[in-house]
Amino acid sequence: MADITYDSLTGLPSITSFYDQANKLLSGSRDYYLVYFDITRFKYINDILGTQAADQILSQIGELLLELCGDSDCAARVSSDKFVILKSDKTGRDLFIIKLISRMRYFDLPFELMCNYGIYMFTDEPVELAIAVENAALAQARIKGSYTDRSLVYEESFRQEYVSEGEIIGMFEEAIKEHQFQLYFQAQYDHSTGLIVGAEGLVRWIHPSKGVVSPAVFIPILEKTGLITVLDLYVFEQACDTVKYCIDNKIHLVPVSTNFSRHDLRLPDFVEKLEEIRKRYTVDSKYLRVEVTESVVADSLENTNRIVDQLHDCGYLVEMDDFGSGYSSLNVLKDVNFDVIKLDMRFMTNEAKNRRGGMILTAIVNMAQWLNIPVIAEGVETIEQADFLLSIGSEYIQGYLYAKPIPRIDFIQLLKGSSICNVTANMSFLEKIDTCDFWDPNSQDTLIFSNFVGPAAIFYYRNDGEIVVSRVNEKYIEELYMNNSQKDIVSSRFLDSLDEKNRQIYHETVMKAIESQKEETCETWRVLKSECCGETVACIRTNIRMIARGSDKVLFYAMIRNITAEKREIATYKEYERNFKYVVEHANVYFWEYTIATKEMRPCFRCMRDLGLPPLIKNYPEPLIESGLFPADYADFYRDLMRRVDSGEEQIEAVIPLTANRIPFRICYTTEFDSVGNPKKAYGSATLIRNEEEQKEHND
Repeated sequence: MADITYDSLTGLPSITSFYDQANKLLSGSRDYYLVYFDITRFKYINDILGTQAADQILSQIGELLLELCGDSDCAARVSSDKFVILKSDKTGRDLFIIKLISRMRYFDLPFELMCNYGIYMFTDEPVELAIAVENAALAQARIKGSYTDRSLVYEESFRQEYVSEGEIIGMFEEAIKEHQFQLYFQAQYDHSTGLIVGAEGLVRWIHPSKGVVSPAVFIPILEKTGLITVLDLYVFEQACDTVKYCIDNKIHLVPVSTNFSRHDLRLPDFVEKLEEIRKRYTVDSKYLRVEVTESVVADSLENTNRIVDQLHDCGYLVEMDDFGSGYSSLNVLKDVNFDVIKLDMRFMTNEAKNRRGGMILTAIVNMAQWLNIPVIAEGVETIEQADFLLSIGSEYIQGYLYAKPIPRIDFIQLLKGSSICNVTANMSFLEKIDTCDFWDPNSQDTLIFSNFVGPAAIFYYRNDGEIVVSRVNEKYIEELYMNNSQKDIVSSRFLDSLDEKNRQIYHETVMKAIESQKEETCETWRVLKSECCGETVACIRTNIRMIARGSDKVLFYAMIRNITAEKREIATYKEYERNFKYVVEHANVYFWEYTIATKEMRPCFRCMRDLGLPPLIKNYPEPLIESGLFPADYADFYRDLMRRVDSGEEQIEAVIPLTANRIPFRICYTTEFDSVGNPKKAYGSATLIRNEEEQKEHND
């Protein structure tokens, strides 16, 4: 066997050396299997984290594979982010896949790496190694992008069903003409009412001889060749045709969303093409929604914003698909004015159904509610998932729990026999909240709430004006400095801590938050009590936000900050300031501040009152020399004094006659320096010299 060469990035054998090693191992035993995998959306990791970080991920995978491979195994990087492994001991296959998945979760990354694994099992029947690798890749392609199916073993039927890239390109034009691409519809429901709120149009390719061609196979090829724009516009036209049919036949209608890729948004006349199709079918844009993924934004933020604005001008709502599945979702939501979030439910798969997943979902839903953006959760398959989503304020769901994608004729029949409602950002889930569960330290609700940033509370405002605190987190308790328990705070009557004046302030802020549906802030003085600390008065700044509304009460989220020390420091400072001002009023002293870099002088109130100076004097001291405040024969003397200040002398004193009356004043400067020792500011004062002896003493 030739000398082994290595991949410089991962430390794994090169693909050529891998083939040499694997063929040698297989010649001695057939108890082997191949694993083929790549990283989902690796291009966007590269785009967002940068090439250096992406290379580091590949290097970590290389280290992991070297660690997991024994003497009778080998692995290689096929290309880019694609890897192949030859493993012995077929009975340990499932355990090995589990190890791969779990170990990648411990990489120091701000997200979980998503990989799907294709597996080929060797038998006694001879097969070329290259064909075996291709078979494993075929198995992986069938589940690529799936959050539920993480691995798949190759079967011979996969190759029989396989359609090559060339075949897809060659068959595409005829498939469009013959309407082999059919639009299926997956209905979206309000889980709190059971009503249909919308539907997503999903394309299916039903070939007369090949059967159903998987979107996972043809979509990437059409994107690669640019033909995806033809298909997407075709799908949009089919959606318009369905909407038109429902309108003409007076069938209850819900909005239909269709997907568009970054290739579509690159078209210079993308919106014009949509409008031409829509107007041809004479349907209102309110029944059609444009769905894009965050990869569109990664392609060009400026162009995406321009397109979204144009779509809004034409009356379309724009949805962000697969929110949470990418690596920059928060930035995307910040930068683009999306109307609806389609929430990726991978956080609730069996492998990821844990407290962290629940916390992430809750944070996303809360954030969307604060932004007043409706959320539709995709991929909901169980009643437990739907109920959990409803409990955190996300009632709109799409998934097999309610409906699978169905052909147009079945969808129309579904609409005929169903009631419908609209998707809105309003909530009505107050009755679902179980306050007793807040006391359970192991409940998911408690864990979620405790992980919010900052001291936080949830409280109800009842129609009778009463405020009831339902729960607070540990940071809230710590912020009050009273060593109370959560139970002490929740069981006490909140309004009893406020006097009449501060109670009125709090009530007005609550009502303002209800009216504005935005965050409102107030500062109130409260009487805080505890058994160990006694009683104290504290000033609490509260930011209040309404998050849900029921028939007899409103639910609020509050963040607090104890600003008592600040308030008292300010009061003390103001007292000092009053006293200082009083003293200065009775002393013949003038003060000013001089900024060395800009030569700007800011005089005190006595300078402005007695000498008529403005609040800011630029190019100091020239304007005052010109005004005659400094006598002409002392002008150069004072300029020289200011040059000493500019050069950084720490203390300077001099006697100068001021004003036309030549009244003698003692001038003093004290210089302030920055962190590296450069002169920054100087503080000057002028004190009246009351007698000749004092002036003579200074001159001597």
